[in-house]
Amino acid sequence: MNLLPKSSREFGSAEYWEKFFQQRGKRAFEWYGSYLELCGVLHKYMKPREKVLVIGCGNSELSEQLYDVGYLDIVNIDISEVVIKQMKERNASRRPQMSFLKMDMTQMEFPDASFQVVLDKGTLDAVLTDEEENTLHQVDRMLAEVGRVLQVGGRYLCISLAQAHILKKAVGHFSREGWMVRVHQVASSQDRVLEAEPRFSLPVFAFIMTKFRPVPGSALQIFELCAQEQGKPVRLESAERL
Repeated sequence: MNLLPKSSREFGSAEYWEKFFQQRGKRAFEWYGSYLELCGVLHKYMKPREKVLVIGCGNSELSEQLYDVGYLDIVNIDISEVVIKQMKERNASRRPQMSFLKMDMTQMEFPDASFQVVLDKGTLDAVLTDEEENTLHQVDRMLAEVGRVLQVGGRYLCISLAQAHILKKAVGHFSREGWMVRVHQVASSQDRVLEAEPRFSLPVFAFIMTKFRPVPGSALQIFELCAQEQGKPVRLESAERL
């Protein structure tokens, strides 16, 4: 069964995702790695008691696995009604505190400063498929909403392939807002002893964008890079250097 879109633009279409999850069924689909591959960086930047919003959750098992190790305050949203129905049915009895809502992440229905973490696994990459005006406008709305629903001190934790145009857009947007920008390499599946069969060969990164309280007139920008998953962050002087 071919689930790939006819063009990359379809990744931003609700109709494509409805069809995708109808054809895919209830089998989990993991973009950019499993919980075991990502837990090192996730646990570094998320605390179990924090309120977490997962945008573009799909039918990934990531939220379920986070819940099972103690992250109980998780809200998941997706534009696909099909997948939200599937996920509600899958988790109603086993994970009663976790919620799944059909919602457009560019027009979220939450009050300001509702969450301490916004978690995005592959969603920004799926939306930012090119640099056309309509695409960039949609991404601007998405990132503005992420900023709105996060508390000061909160983090936008985005798992990405960090292609040049995505890195440029994400770093540019949040640095202009005065947030701290960190790019963190995630150990690949080839590095995991537990993974008998690598499933994703491209390098994966995490963007950790930390929301600072805006300071009028301040031009402070902070850029950091962790070239190894457990390495110390290195401060860089510019977005271009990052």
